[in-house]
Amino acid sequence: MASAIEVLGMSLPYSSSTPMEDPLKLVECHSAGKHLLDLIKMDLKPRDIITRKSLRNAMVIVMALGGSTNAVLHLIAIAR
Repeated sequence: MASAIEVLGMSLPYSSSTPMEDPLKLVECHSAGKHLLDLIKMDLKPRDIITRKSLRNAMVIVMALGGSTNAVLHLIAIAR
């Protein structure tokens, strides 16, 4: 699901491949917070980022990685 969220544009690039135990994950979390504040200042919302194409790409990545059927339910909810 982390890969699908990254493909949707809702997380930082390459963030889904950083293991939780990696010390760089903390740096990534701080960076995500900084970028989130920038998005708030720009008044950019998820609806402005997630597109039909990004949803299709997320479905493809879930299928390619052998994701669960639960991911499909999450993507349907996000699309709504």
